[in-house]
Amino acid sequence: MLKENDFLRRTEGQLDEFIGRGMAVLDNLVEQRGFLKVSISNLEAIVGLMTGVGDTEKVVRCWEYVGIESGYDTVH
Repeated sequence: MLKENDFLRRTEGQLDEFIGRGMAVLDNLVEQRGFLKVSISNLEAIVGLMTGVGDTEKVVRCWEYVGIESGYDTVH
């Protein structure tokens, strides 16, 4: 019985640590998503300025540079 209790205590501690790490990763991803939203918003503003002067080629190159094909990403 003592071995089983020790095993359960260690397992519980390991699960708590695993869940804690997962929560930290999730928090980090949420923070990164916020940064990406701001970056995409800034890029859209720059593209809007470029489009205003009619330089379509620069707009396309800008989106290609950041790896966004359509100009809009799923981060919105």
